[in-house]
Amino acid sequence: MQSLQNIGQYFQMQEMWHGIAIDIYDLFVEGILMGEVLLVYKISVENQDKLDSVHERLKNIENAKYDKSRIEDLVFGIKIIKISFIIPDKVDGAMPRLEDEINSIPDITNIENEGMTLL
Repeated sequence: MQSLQNIGQYFQMQEMWHGIAIDIYDLFVEGILMGEVLLVYKISVENQDKLDSVHERLKNIENAKYDKSRIEDLVFGIKIIKISFIIPDKVDGAMPRLEDEINSIPDITNIENEGMTLL
């Protein structure tokens, strides 16, 4: 009789550990424990008069989390936008989707990825 109780306890423990493993997996899938990547871009604008409006549109990108940005002088009065975004590490295609959305903004002539790092 004792061995049947031990077997029952064993299966209860297995069920508990299985439940914990599923909970941890769900956290990864939902992105809670997933890593993030910080991306830094240098963006050139065709019409310098529209620099501020492009800058504001970039802050409202949907495919990434806006981090920070600033407008910098390049040469001869031409300014560029330096901006950083945070995307999930393990989501396939997150970076191309972000870059496609940036390129879809009117008056952007060039985007250059200046760096990326895992957070």
